[in-house]
Amino acid sequence: GAPWTPVASGVQANLNGIAWHEPLIVVAGDAGTLLASPDGRAWEVLSTDLDRNLEFAFWDQGTFVVGGDKGTVITSVDGRRWYLQETQTKQIMQAAAWGNGRFVTVGTSSDGLVSLDAVSWLKVKI
Repeated sequence: GAPWTPVASGVQANLNGIAWHEPLIVVAGDAGTLLASPDGRAWEVLSTDLDRNLEFAFWDQGTFVVGGDKGTVITSVDGRRWYLQETQTKQIMQAAAWGNGRFVTVGTSSDGLVSLDAVSWLKVKI
């Protein structure tokens, strides 16, 4: 394969999660950091108005899903305009997946979230 080349992101925050859906790469990080790039070389810092750490980025079913501290879940269909979704937990959400017609996130305790549409989230015990 091709060699990797370091590229400056333009932010100091730790970067924790990455998702891709053509034509956009989305990266989530600490202190509400969210970056977007069409090519992985030039990065745009997106505004989230969040001060919470974002732990993962995920794409499926036409939606980017990003989550993290305090039960935070934000979603976007285009990777540029983001919407904070209401959740019923304050746990740190660490990962997400899609399967069996549902989005699922898992947290640091036994809390998880389930959604059919990435907008309405229900807290579940895992």
